[in-house]
Amino acid sequence: MRYRECGKRCIATAADLKTGQKACISELGRGRGFRAKMLGMGIRPGVEMTMLNSHSHGPCVIEVGRNKLMLGFEMLSGIILKGEE
Repeated sequence: MRYRECGKRCIATAADLKTGQKACISELGRGRGFRAKMLGMGIRPGVEMTMLNSHSHGPCVIEVGRNKLMLGFEMLSGIILKGEE
């Protein structure tokens, strides 16, 4: 996993999650258009997400609130997570 140290917290992207793991969304990267698309789907900072079905190749299924979404690796890698290691 690709972690950056930030005090006592470790930061990773949603692409690093394995099936069944939960994490809190810290920020959205990759520019204004990406952020607008994620916000439109309910993916926003401060919300918990769960990886329902992770694949190393191909789209993954995540749950954010009551929504189940399928996102590709590139989109998942733009979602920055914060959590304890």
